[in-house]
Amino acid sequence: MNQKGFANIILIIIVVAIVAIGGYFVLSKKLTTPPVTQPQTLNGEPNQGQGASYVPEEGRIQVLFPEGGEKLEVGKTYNIQWDNYSDGAEPLTIFLSAVSEDNRVVYSEKLAVNVPAKKSGVFSWAVSQPSFNGYKVEIYPEGGRELVGRSKDFFTITGGKPLAVNPPEPSKPLQTENLIVSIPLANQAVSNPITIKGKARSIFFEGEFMVKLLGYDYPLGHPKYAESSRVITSASARIVSDCDWITGQWCDFEAVMNYPSSGTRVENMLYFYDGGQGDPGTSAAPKFVAALPIKLK
Repeated sequence: MNQKGFANIILIIIVVAIVAIGGYFVLSKKLTTPPVTQPQTLNGEPNQGQGASYVPEEGRIQVLFPEGGEKLEVGKTYNIQWDNYSDGAEPLTIFLSAVSEDNRVVYSEKLAVNVPAKKSGVFSWAVSQPSFNGYKVEIYPEGGRELVGRSKDFFTITGGKPLAVNPPEPSKPLQTENLIVSIPLANQAVSNPITIKGKARSIFFEGEFMVKLLGYDYPLGHPKYAESSRVITSASARIVSDCDWITGQWCDFEAVMNYPSSGTRVENMLYFYDGGQGDPGTSAAPKFVAALPIKLK
């Protein structure tokens, strides 16, 4: 073999070695790079704007009224309006929530469920809610929250009775004009079932009123704290002894509430409502009275 042939062989060996080393590093990178996963909320669902279920703003329901900035009055009826429900297959839910200045949900309720699916629609709402400075409406199909549409900004409700919504200090009882909750105390850790005791007046109907357990998927101060609220379960609080609730006397009450294991969230709150018997969205619907933070064991 002459010198030129030997040099060619050496050159070929070097090229093969370089290709082999390069291929090794490429394959190694593929094997060691973790797969990209979609960000998840604490309840396991993709964040709005992330993941396979993400729907761009222009593809979601558009809330036309109240859009934000309006001043609604208690006792009047308004038309909640929406557009752009392109799916149109599943009935809609209309949800109302109010937040305090520190972005804490202080009032929430479903104004309507099973609203007929229409691309553009109207729901007649008789305003009877308490007065807060920060309300928003959400509209969504129950099985497709990725299509949710919201008021773009907060609107206000005036003419209702302002409520003291700040929860009591830790280990203190909840006290309002018509409600005293002695068990549980604020931020107290409770076991399943939850026993709720206290005194109330002027909020009973047929000797009962409603208590709801809400859960939040995010801590206070998180941008999604308000919208993450969910009703976990509810129970009726009933008078436990002979008492003339009709005349507005203080009456002892008790409620026992069972909650599912999935009910434990980052934060939990008991919501107290009066005994209103009307449908959601009507003037006779149950009205919010007070809120009490608790911790589920």
